[in-house]
Amino acid sequence: MSATNDNESKSLEIGGTLPDLVLFRIDGKRTPLASLRGKSSILVFGSLTSPTFRDHLDELKSFFEKHGRRVNLVMIYTREAHPAGEWEIQRNIEAEISVPVHKTFDDRLNAARLCRDKLAIPFDILPEPIDDPLTTAANTFPNGAIITDVEGKITLIQRWLDPTALLDATRATPPR
Repeated sequence: MSATNDNESKSLEIGGTLPDLVLFRIDGKRTPLASLRGKSSILVFGSLTSPTFRDHLDELKSFFEKHGRRVNLVMIYTREAHPAGEWEIQRNIEAEISVPVHKTFDDRLNAARLCRDKLAIPFDILPEPIDDPLTTAANTFPNGAIITDVEGKITLIQRWLDPTALLDATRATPPR
């Protein structure tokens, strides 16, 4: 199982659409990004070793609990922000979080499952292909975010995750 990309990766812009990318949820279900249309979507990039992602997780969980029927909230599991043996940080060591660099898609899939279990993430997690096409196209760090409207048009790109701005922008988008 691996994610597939039918188009070359290109830069994402406000008003544009997400690439024609097919990802797999951690339960193995094939998920084309186009399937998110019909609702506003928040795609949050993160990894278990990202303290920034973990710091914002309670806000994201609360939003999902309140608005998960109206808005797609999806974590795009991307490269580790602070992989074991490379750029480890004290916060992760103290929290007993240690994930090495993903060398294969299966490594990333296993890291995403570990993240879901360790952090009790209630929303879908879509591991990004190992070459990080969305992170690259959006010019985000492993802590960024994208919002799309009900038609799949990109309305916001954040290089660094700011849940308050994400949630405000999504609330301003009327349901379909």
